[in-house]
Amino acid sequence: MADRGDSHAPYTVGYGKPPRATQFRPGQSGNAKGRPKGSKSFVKLVEEELTERIRITENGKRRKITKKQGIAKQIVNQAVSGSLKAIARVLDETRAHENSNLVNSDKPKATEPIAEDYLKILSDEELVQLYRAAVAHE
Repeated sequence: MADRGDSHAPYTVGYGKPPRATQFRPGQSGNAKGRPKGSKSFVKLVEEELTERIRITENGKRRKITKKQGIAKQIVNQAVSGSLKAIARVLDETRAHENSNLVNSDKPKATEPIAEDYLKILSDEELVQLYRAAVAHE
């Protein structure tokens, strides 16, 4: 590539080679203002929304909770009402939390997944009935 100061070298304008007069000078940025200091990342914006408080009515009483708490309540309530997707989500989150506690704790904790506890309680016939009922609803 020819030097900017060398006017004797041949320079053809074309794809990826703008005219010298329009090229950025050394030390000059193509985005001089850059990202505004106050701008936030998408993750930060989502986190702010999730920590915003909303009013709910629970057992006839009004109270304020965060949107994150509201989402958790909805997922757990759906799981209790029999949604297999919600059950799987709750169990996955619970297992992930238990596993992180295992790593961060010196105390030994149960390593058996919660789902296996449920399998011990329910018979094979009951599991098949639950599965068929869930498939029929979806």
